[in-house]
Amino acid sequence: MKLKVRRLMDGPGPGEAMVEVVAANGMFEEVIVSDTSIVEDGIEIGQPISFENDAALVELPMESMSGRWRIWVRRADVRETRE
Repeated sequence: MKLKVRRLMDGPGPGEAMVEVVAANGMFEEVIVSDTSIVEDGIEIGQPISFENDAALVELPMESMSGRWRIWVRRADVRETRE
């Protein structure tokens, strides 16, 4: 699965990038990920944990800056990946 993100900046360390994930409630979560894990406009994630209406509960690949590992995102921001 792939989660839509927006790249904010390179760093803070070498080979890392900070990305922004839009939560289902419209708030933003910032997550530091490996630079190579960003493909086009998304990052790889596992299968969503749960679904509710138009939202999906996903586990982030790294802890967000606010300390969250799991967040509700819009279903439209989660896509199947082709291998």
